[in-house]
Amino acid sequence: MKLFFSIFNRQTIIILLVALASSVGSLLLRFSIYIDFLILSLIIVFPLTITIKEAFNRREKAIRSYSNLKASLSTMFYLFENETIDWDKKNAFKNELIKLSTSLKKYLNGEYEHAAIVQKDAESIARYFIINFDFIKKPIAMKSILFTQRIQADIEFLLATKRHHTPTGIRAIILFTIYAFVLFYPASLLHDTGFDVSAWYVFAMTGFKSLVLISIYNAQVQLEDPFNASSPDCIRL
Repeated sequence: MKLFFSIFNRQTIIILLVALASSVGSLLLRFSIYIDFLILSLIIVFPLTITIKEAFNRREKAIRSYSNLKASLSTMFYLFENETIDWDKKNAFKNELIKLSTSLKKYLNGEYEHAAIVQKDAESIARYFIINFDFIKKPIAMKSILFTQRIQADIEFLLATKRHHTPTGIRAIILFTIYAFVLFYPASLLHDTGFDVSAWYVFAMTGFKSLVLISIYNAQVQLEDPFNASSPDCIRL
């Protein structure tokens, strides 16, 4: 349940406090105004829908790429298990595969700050074939080089998915518009109902709508990093 409540964070508390302050302030100051929230709804809904869709697509592509990477690593491992080469060379290659998968996992989980470690471990596998090319059967060597290219492509995609998110400017506009909605909605509500309502009613109406908006926004932010372990939708590594 902790993962599912992760959409409620510091941003949620701030938005509810702003909703409470704007509700009480509008009543005390007897401030009311007519606002057509259609334009605000368009600014929030359409960009938010697009960014959620793109973040979800990135997650699905990352799952596919991660699965292909695991399949390539496993295939290379079994190829060398059946290869008649020195045990030390075979064990060294196995260690290279383990080191690569471990460093990639730690980077995607956020334990490593820089991707250079992962890229260096990926280069070590290619370097292994250069050093031991004469000791490996040519068909096995050619197949392994092909899988090395696939591994490199999948790794670079996963690294790019971790580093690059949907445009920050769009998310900033969405967040700014949500705050604008929370600030002015109580005054708009009082314009329709009058001032003979309690502060709790105004806050409940404002707080509920703002809670829904900020929760959807927080869910979208979590989808930005599909490897975020605190998200209920993270990719299991």
